[in-house]
Amino acid sequence: MHRPMSTRQGKLIVFAMFTLACAAASSAHAADESIVPEELRKDVLPAKPKAGAFNNTLSIGSTGSYGHSSSVVGAADGSTVAIGVVIDGLSEWVSGAFECANTLKIQHTQTRTPQLPVFFKSADFAEIVSTSIYRLQSVPWFGPYARFRINTQLFGSYVLKATDYEIKQTRLDGTSTATKLAAQTRYDLASGFNPLVFAETVGAFANPIEQKWMTIKAKLGVGAQHVRSTSGFAVASDDTKAGKMEIKEIQEASQMGGEAEVALAGDVTEGVAWKAKANVFLPAYSTAGKKTGFDAMTSDLSFALGIKLAKWLSVDYTVTARRVPLVLDDWQIQNGIILTAGFKL
Repeated sequence: MHRPMSTRQGKLIVFAMFTLACAAASSAHAADESIVPEELRKDVLPAKPKAGAFNNTLSIGSTGSYGHSSSVVGAADGSTVAIGVVIDGLSEWVSGAFECANTLKIQHTQTRTPQLPVFFKSADFAEIVSTSIYRLQSVPWFGPYARFRINTQLFGSYVLKATDYEIKQTRLDGTSTATKLAAQTRYDLASGFNPLVFAETVGAFANPIEQKWMTIKAKLGVGAQHVRSTSGFAVASDDTKAGKMEIKEIQEASQMGGEAEVALAGDVTEGVAWKAKANVFLPAYSTAGKKTGFDAMTSDLSFALGIKLAKWLSVDYTVTARRVPLVLDDWQIQNGIILTAGFKL
């Protein structure tokens, strides 16, 4: 059994992630990995990065929402508050036909509801994506690429319910235990940076359309994916009516297989932009035994529509659907409207 990661180790990893995102080289299309499309950030970087030099930026924004109900049928009396932070880091470098990019994305949200009158974590995601591409001279929209990606949660995950619950904990060796959880009592699942998901891919890219009104970017390659965990657990099922939940220990494993990605983006009007992305990883080999094929396919789908209200203010609708069977054999879906106020360095 591994020992949980210490606070000091966590801070060192955060620093390393931040340094990598701001100092390493990055692709001309790094905005594919950002919450707000690149089309809404034209004031940050020139349309074409300066050749042979680093083009760096760091965007820091805050998000928030508030709602209140009183004597409303079907709704509990009280206030619902959500506050959060969104950080996007970008470093680009271009030299002739060679382009590199590193992006850093951090999103964290705390929410308070009438049913749970304490702030609890409702969103927590950190990701670094490092991409290198080489444009063929005869076909500049086509060529080879290599990409490294890592994502995790920054803070520990836990269960917090408004009513009494029964939690069944199942470990990798098949043993299980049951725990009675009192209402509004925290039950820890995993520590910060647990699990860590790494992925490396090499292959070919094709960007047949790179215009303001529409961009199409596709990638096809082979690579590996790894999950690292230190005695962490994930929710496998949650029956809210019965007040029962099953959590399973996260299995460490590595997979090899094929990866495909298609990303679309465009401007609707000045200040209004959208983007959509679909990424799948189909494992052909896994150290986790029979977890290969379509049943074990990792999927990452997303859509975003952004409206820039001012230079420092934007409103965005985002929806993401992720499935990582090595961590959780179910879809993880998040969507919402985010009002972001921030500044760029």
